Amino acid sequence: MARSWLRACLVAARSAISSAGFCYHGAMKAILFDMNGVIVDDEALHESAFRQVIADQTGQQLSAEEYRRYFAGKTDRDGFVAYLGANRLDLPVPDLLAQKAKAYRRLASDNLVIYEGVQELVEAAYDRGIQLALVTSSLMVEAETVLRELQLSDYFEVIISAEDITRGKPDPEGYQKALELLGVAPDAAVVIEDAPSGVTAARSAGVKCLAVANTHDAAQLADADWVVGEIGRQTLDLMEAGS
Repeated sequence: MARSWLRACLVAARSAISSAGFCYHGAMKAILFDMNGVIVDDEALHESAFRQVIADQTGQQLSAEEYRRYFAGKTDRDGFVAYLGANRLDLPVPDLLAQKAKAYRRLASDNLVIYEGVQELVEAAYDRGIQLALVTSSLMVEAETVLRELQLSDYFEVIISAEDITRGKPDPEGYQKALELLGVAPDAAVVIEDAPSGVTAARSAGVKCLAVANTHDAAQLADADWVVGEIGRQTLDLMEAGS
């Protein structure tokens, strides 16, 4: 109870300051997490969901190479638009998005895998009064499903999903919106990413970036401020020391 009360006081104070038009600068006040490849290992679930929808609606079989070309690292909308255009298909994208989200939720209910160290990092940051945001190219319903299934929902104050942006990563729009909602300046935040496009987005937003080599080689993430093999409580100390 004491932990929750202290956290509530910190959040209330920051909310009051933010609503007055001020932004936090300096030492790390917020961590902005990517989701897929950082919090949860669910790339195979997304690929399966896209494959199901493509097969149901077009009769075509989505290959692994086509998935990487058209869908991986993009918003679902951008992926479907690219795939339909390349295959000269005319299908309603909103319907495809709804079907893909439904397929993902069904697959995720029993198959989500949280990356080792994520829970302890999130809890440690929360206990220190650091604000947490999720910035993902996934749909809002998918982001909420992941946080709920992994019992992380209560820790995140802000979620920026595909519906909240017009330009996906490497554009910085998602991170910029998260900072605005948190009332935190770029120099008082750190982004955690797993992909080169996400690192570029963070740097373009003026935010330091810690890259975790879950889905890409460390060499591909060299533009980040830090590159680590895994995250955990020690990651928080590293980011705070370098902020």
